[in-house]
Amino acid sequence: MPKSKEQLLLCAESAADYINQTGGGGFVSFILDMIDFVSETEQHDIEKVQNLYEILYNVKSSNMEVIGGGNRLKRAYVDFIENFLKLSKVSAYPNKYNVDNEEFRDLSLNELHYVFGWVRRLIKAQGSSRLDEEDRRRHEKKQARNMEDSSCNNRYGNPRNYASNYVDGALQRSGLNTSQRGGAAKRHSLGDTSKGSSQNADKGIFNTQMQEQLAKLVHKNKKS
Repeated sequence: MPKSKEQLLLCAESAADYINQTGGGGFVSFILDMIDFVSETEQHDIEKVQNLYEILYNVKSSNMEVIGGGNRLKRAYVDFIENFLKLSKVSAYPNKYNVDNEEFRDLSLNELHYVFGWVRRLIKAQGSSRLDEEDRRRHEKKQARNMEDSSCNNRYGNPRNYASNYVDGALQRSGLNTSQRGGAAKRHSLGDTSKGSSQNADKGIFNTQMQEQLAKLVHKNKKS
């Protein structure tokens, strides 16, 4: 008994959902090409459907190169044929193939063409929806990062100066004169590694003082 368009669309939706979950719908165009191929033969519809199933089954079992793609696509095709359509060979003389998926079991060739045409459309539509969702998430993450950077700039100015500003703040809170951040102190904040200078002794003194004051500051913050 022929199925209504609503029933056929449900078949297509079921197949598209399965393919999207398992990954790799590139083989749907191959199935449509095979439907077009057998439809041009001079046979009854039942024989055409059997010829289609024979092709799909033999491709699964032997020549996977005809559908193109990599190993993932080939695995997806085999999975679809075996686990969704549940296509099997039930006799050899004559060759007879059977589909155990109840939704697809009794479909005519025209109905199969209609269903797989919609399967291809649905896969593309669902793929576009996933891309749109991924774009939205990337946009939201970018906005969040921009907000964090803006907050950091408002609080500390240029983020590159944050370390220098922090040291100045630590010196002020510890009662040291920020004018000491000159000479060796400034070179320390810039990471100067020159040796043999007479200012190295000052830098060593500043390093010791800063480390002591920062250690006290950290200890105080922990206690509070």
